[in-house]
Amino acid sequence: MVTIKELTERFPVDNVAPYGKSIIIPAVEFGRSWEDDLKQQGCKTFSGSLEGRAVFYVKLPNESRKTRETPLGYTWSGKEDQRLIALVKEQLSTGREVDFEEIAKQLPGRSVSGVRGRIIRLQKKGLLPKFPRRKYRRREKPAPAPVTTKITKTETHDQLLNVIDRTFCLTPTIEHTLHYLQNRQSNPAFKTAAIDVVLAALDVIKKEFELMKDILAKTQKEE
Repeated sequence: MVTIKELTERFPVDNVAPYGKSIIIPAVEFGRSWEDDLKQQGCKTFSGSLEGRAVFYVKLPNESRKTRETPLGYTWSGKEDQRLIALVKEQLSTGREVDFEEIAKQLPGRSVSGVRGRIIRLQKKGLLPKFPRRKYRRREKPAPAPVTTKITKTETHDQLLNVIDRTFCLTPTIEHTLHYLQNRQSNPAFKTAAIDVVLAALDVIKKEFELMKDILAKTQKEE
């Protein structure tokens, strides 16, 4: 099995667009099994040409990703876990609730939410006992303001005007109907229908006046 180290010692390495840092291997020297071997080591192989010769470019893995330090807050080290476990047990031994904020202050670079999440993971692993979490009281919603049903004088005036308008709208209907009823040439069927129209209109007018009476009575009570 060929290794990346062997190839870098044997063939030139250069930055090749668009692949980046790659090993340049002439096609005639590229072994048949190398592609699979390199793939297992995290390298990708591309064919191309350089100065009129067929070559293979072996893109090297990004070393910066392997060598760079993991930023604080991403993973927890063993020392941090031990410190966290000790702080939690210390607070539990005093009989008080676990204060995530206080623990986070003693762990540089760790947030309250990060501490809380890590404690939960440690509990799942059995490294910390489960304990009741702090209960936060919900803020009670203020009682809704009472709905006032008092009608202003302006509203009363508008309601009365609407009732009067609806009543007077029926007046032409009644007048026309009575006019046709007085016509001797009107047939009996039409007269019966006309009488029904007049009675229905009078019934509507009666209801409108009752509504007007209720509005006035309600206004007097509120005053």
